[in-house]
Amino acid sequence: MSIAATCAAIAVIGATVTGIVQATDPPPEKIDSAEMPALYVFTGPATYDTSTYGFHRETRQYRVRVAVAPEGQATPPVIETRVRTLLPLVNATFIAAPTLNRTVLQATVLGDSGVILLPEYGAVGFELRLEVLDDC
Repeated sequence: MSIAATCAAIAVIGATVTGIVQATDPPPEKIDSAEMPALYVFTGPATYDTSTYGFHRETRQYRVRVAVAPEGQATPPVIETRVRTLLPLVNATFIAAPTLNRTVLQATVLGDSGVILLPEYGAVGFELRLEVLDDC
């Protein structure tokens, strides 16, 4: 599958998480506070494997980010509560979709960042690292 198809599948699955207001692909130009918590995807690094039989496989990481509040507009306890609520829900949703609804061969949750600043939107949230194996 293409990177675009994989990112679109991630957004569709992310939209099913209880509490996510917006899940988009590609990432939006901006995210207003009324659209948070918002889930979006950034493409990460990849490795390639070519077998002697001509099969090509790609293992790529995707950074599934969730913006929970604009920076400076929520107190630390509010941010922490939102992340503690959403992080296990997002994690469980992707664990339950190991082929991203038959889009890829295998998607594995590698881990998460905990609370981080998301400079692209001036927001606070977290990142889930998703490793995807697929034919290319």
